[in-house]
This record gives sequence, C-alpha cells and structure tokens, in this order.
Amino acid sequence: MIESDRVVARAQRRRLPLPVELNPRPTWGYNREELFGKDPWRSICIEAGGRTDGFCEACGASLGDPVDCDPMWSWRLVVSADDQPVLLRRLYRVRALDRGCYLATHFGLAGNLGLEGAARERLRRVNGIGDPEVEAMITDAFELWRWRSTFECVTDLGPWERARGAVSAW
Repeated sequence: MIESDRVVARAQRRRLPLPVELNPRPTWGYNREELFGKDPWRSICIEAGGRTDGFCEACGASLGDPVDCDPMWSWRLVVSADDQPVLLRRLYRVRALDRGCYLATHFGLAGNLGLEGAARERLRRVNGIGDPEVEAMITDAFELWRWRSTFECVTDLGPWERARGAVSAW
C-alpha cells in the first residue's frame, strides 16, 4: 500500500457523525457563495435545514437563523487531458450543521479563529470519543490535507451544478 492509500484508509476507517474535513490548499479562496452565488447557496441551505426540521445533523441542536450548511465532497485522483494527476472533488451532499459543529469539522478554520479548544471539545462530545482519538483524528485529517494539497483540484458540483451552471477548475 502506498503512503497516500494509508492516509485515505486511516481517514475513512471509522465513520463518525462529525469528521474533520480540511479543504486542500488549491481550493482556498473560493467560498460557498462564490461557487454557487449568494441566493442559490442560501436556497440550498434553507432546503438542507428544512430536511432536518431546523436541527443540526451532527449534534441535534437548533440551527438558528441563518442556517449554516456544510458541502460534503468525495475525492478522487484522476488524470487530466495533459496526463497530469489532478484531484477531483465532487459535491455529493449538503448537510445542515450548527456553527459549533461546522467549525469542529473544519478544524483548520477553527484554529485560524482561535477556537481550537471548543472545536476539540465538540469533536469529543458529538463523536463520543476520548481526547486521544480526537487528536488522532485531527492528525490524520492534516496528513490527508497535506497529501491532497499537492495536487491541482477540479470541482464538480454534481446535482447542484444547475445552481451555478458550470464545473469550476482551479
């Protein structure tokens, strides 16, 4: 098994209600509203919140207003037209999360905002795991992030493309 396979295998070993998902460096600078447009993204979030009757999908807390949503991506290494490896991320789901769960799953953002402690506590509580497992989860996520960040990325919005109208390549 090559190193990248081990990283992915560890990250996918255990499905938890609140995983740590770090956006690779090539995708930075493109927020959700820029991918979809402000109004379409708002509609997508309202729909996601409606599916859960206004509760966070990870912890069950009330979402409040405005609803914050988390785009969930599948990742696949593919070969581009010029025979270069690129990372294809495809949007497969949008889930409704409260702000605390959103920051915990996007642990890098929580760190940038000085909220690492709260994010760790949320990961521990919502996932029902201890501190060593939380630390291993964060370490594995950063290792996977480093590997994914070595590739150019192409974004496929999947069924949500009609909200935007095209596939984005960065």
